[in-house]
Amino acid sequence: KFEELAGKLKEKKVKLVSTDDLLDRFWTDRPEIPFSSCVQMKDDYAGFTANAKVNFVRLKMRQKGTDWTFISSIDDVAWLTNLRADDIAYNPVFMAYAFISYDRAILFTNPKRFSEELYAKVAADFEIYDYLEAKEMLPSLTKKGKGYYDPNKSAYAFAPSLRKKRNITGIDITTDLKARKNPVELDGMRRSHFQDGIAFANFMANLDPLGKYSEIEISDRFAAEREKLEGYLGPSFRPISGFREHGAMCHYSADAESNKSIDRQGLLVLDTGSQFEYGMTDLTRTLLFGANATEEEKRDYPLVLKGHLAIARQRFPLGTRGYQLDVLAKQYLWTAGMTFFHGTGHGVGREVHEPPTLNTKSSEFLCENQAVTVEPGIYIPEKFGVRIEDLAIVTNFGII
Repeated sequence: KFEELAGKLKEKKVKLVSTDDLLDRFWTDRPEIPFSSCVQMKDDYAGFTANAKVNFVRLKMRQKGTDWTFISSIDDVAWLTNLRADDIAYNPVFMAYAFISYDRAILFTNPKRFSEELYAKVAADFEIYDYLEAKEMLPSLTKKGKGYYDPNKSAYAFAPSLRKKRNITGIDITTDLKARKNPVELDGMRRSHFQDGIAFANFMANLDPLGKYSEIEISDRFAAEREKLEGYLGPSFRPISGFREHGAMCHYSADAESNKSIDRQGLLVLDTGSQFEYGMTDLTRTLLFGANATEEEKRDYPLVLKGHLAIARQRFPLGTRGYQLDVLAKQYLWTAGMTFFHGTGHGVGREVHEPPTLNTKSSEFLCENQAVTVEPGIYIPEKFGVRIEDLAIVTNFGII
């Protein structure tokens, strides 16, 4: 947040200024800005056209009393435009900015990522300019009227255009809009999880709890089942497959060097997800290999499961924030003198992480039709981990 950083530096009599990237002077083989071709989501999967979404943004601008908004978050731009690409691994996004006013809708991105046919379709809803032109054009675009932007998502290079007293800051308008799934998106989420459930059932049916595997082999076997499904595009994040003590590292991901053999009794934390044309999944199960669990494992697994179920069935009043539910997942662990230190949950949409979050630092309100993970866990160093994760939809039946 450049306002916060600028304020702290000002106290030390240091001025924060924007410059050209100093690394360009000597980093001669620096990688280019990520580039991949764009595809357009089917209307059957998006629920609303890009033009309709632009008008939703304009309605929110009017409610806030602003004349324009500048969007720097690439996942928000992907949602707004109904476009998908592959600039970042495991994320269907592309490098872009968007500027919306009452008479203009501008998309800043590399126009070469569009086919001739797709360019014509996108140009019907947006003026298209190169990604690097945003910095040059923004001063004139924001010169008049009151603006709205998210300072936590905007680069300091845009500060001269955005950081003015008349402008309003907050979470991007599109962030709130995309967090509340429309009926078509909800159907896509349910369908994607139904499909993922088929893959998981087939994966488990062919897994021998007394067999010998490796961590990577386990996640690969699950991925192979997903690849058989209609509409499957690929994983939604790098798989987490941690056996015994590796499962105690909540974000461990096996590589060729760390790939542990599964050849004796122990728990394996398997945290994986899928991208489908119509939705996204994030699923964690803790699997037992060997004939019997230890007394410690049998004690800790139910504590995690009870916390998971406590949130999944909870009703709460309108205006509840994510952090107010966080304790429900930890209550049973606390009574046993334990806890965990990662978020209890996060929103899922066309990307696997989005607001709202369920953790002690979250400030977002939970609203109807948001999709959030519920993923409590427990991690015993050098021994094992337990995590159970599903997605839950906030419904009017869960809101008082």
